[in-house]
Amino acid sequence: MKAAPKFRGTAAIPKRPSLLRNVEKEIHALLCTNSRRYAPIRAAFFSTRGRHSQTVVVSSIAAVIATSFNIALGLVTSLVAVCLLAALKVGVGAYCSFYAERKAIPAPKRAPQKKRTGKGGADR
Repeated sequence: MKAAPKFRGTAAIPKRPSLLRNVEKEIHALLCTNSRRYAPIRAAFFSTRGRHSQTVVVSSIAAVIATSFNIALGLVTSLVAVCLLAALKVGVGAYCSFYAERKAIPAPKRAPQKKRTGKGGADR
């Protein structure tokens, strides 16, 4: 296995592999756009037609919490629904804003690399 490259001073951060960049683009298309490709997934989870999926997720989380803390399921279900909805709204909003800001800010330019001209210590 290759060792991680060592950087000195103001060396640029290496680019992420293209797979991760492509996954990030697809997540952005799912969450932050109205892409036709992901319309069925958005409909299944985020629209009024997707109530069944939402109910299953909220009920599953609430059941685990209710049995763990010995609390009534009805009480925990509403609390889980509100907390999950708030966390998803804030998280998606923050992700989409971050992605938009990052695309608007130009990437930093790489510092020119100094040429090394031998094994002597004079040029280091």
